[in-house]
Amino acid sequence: MNNRTVYQRYQCSEEVYLPVKLQFIIWGWNGIFALIFNSISIILIATNSKLQKNPFLVLILGLSISSTGLSVCMIFISAIVLACDYNEELTFDGGCVAGMALLKAMQLCSTFHTLVICIFQYSSTFTTMNDNIKRFTSWRLVPVWHIIIMIYIFIVFYSCADVTSFDCNEDIFFGENWIRASCFTYIPLLSTFILVIIVYGMTVSRLLRNHKRMVALVGKRELSEKRLRHNVITMGLFICLTILLVLPKFATLVIICCGFDGFQLIKFVSGVVCGFKPLMDPVVYTLRIEEIRNSLKITCKLKRSNRIDQFQDSGVTTTDTRTASTRLHDI
Repeated sequence: MNNRTVYQRYQCSEEVYLPVKLQFIIWGWNGIFALIFNSISIILIATNSKLQKNPFLVLILGLSISSTGLSVCMIFISAIVLACDYNEELTFDGGCVAGMALLKAMQLCSTFHTLVICIFQYSSTFTTMNDNIKRFTSWRLVPVWHIIIMIYIFIVFYSCADVTSFDCNEDIFFGENWIRASCFTYIPLLSTFILVIIVYGMTVSRLLRNHKRMVALVGKRELSEKRLRHNVITMGLFICLTILLVLPKFATLVIICCGFDGFQLIKFVSGVVCGFKPLMDPVVYTLRIEEIRNSLKITCKLKRSNRIDQFQDSGVTTTDTRTASTRLHDI
């Protein structure tokens, strides 16, 4: 690298270098926390035969495994970027491109999570699941979809990005190819999000129809209303989280297209949000399941009772020791 390039890179270090480092620090910690919580979800489901009988939880198991892999990748890439100096151009810029590509892949994977959940709910609620949909939402196939998405995004990034041109431009890495790269990354994201909204509307419509039919035939109004409310709230929560994921990135795209300056904070916040949500998706899904919450409550109660028993035993032992020492003193 010549002296002029070094000077230009250090000249914009406050604008680019420090925010990028801070973003990767936050993404690294997000990856660590997501790795811990996803591992807990995997252990809870994989070690409980009763939970494994629930098809939805088996699907969550596949999503948790995929998110664990994404968490490990994010931790690894963050460590590489944070360990590099800014003047190590190829390593630093290559790590940044890999991190941004992984972030885009996680965004698409997260929206795909929500789509799979909506399709699963649409197919399985009050009816027998279709065999093709059962295969599509299989916990073994979900990680394969994730791998395909990641390969696609990385090919797009490394074919469009100029790894040796990390500078102060807002169209980071892409130069003249950023429009093509944005189309190849944002259009699939937007298409998947639109599919999520459509399937969610179809699912709610089917839930309402089947709810009325079930009440008319069976008469179990309270049970049907509880199930309807749980499904609508759960899926609505996933939709809101997906909106929080998608909208900031499209706001950033509009900012870049319009050529506005001074929106580094908005882009930074959107990057942090988009790095956090995909990794924590399976944790949110898992905590919405009543069996998981009951299992966690039982585990916490057992640990609490064990601590109380240990405390009482230690108190009894201390009292006995004091009594014995008092008797010896009297003798």
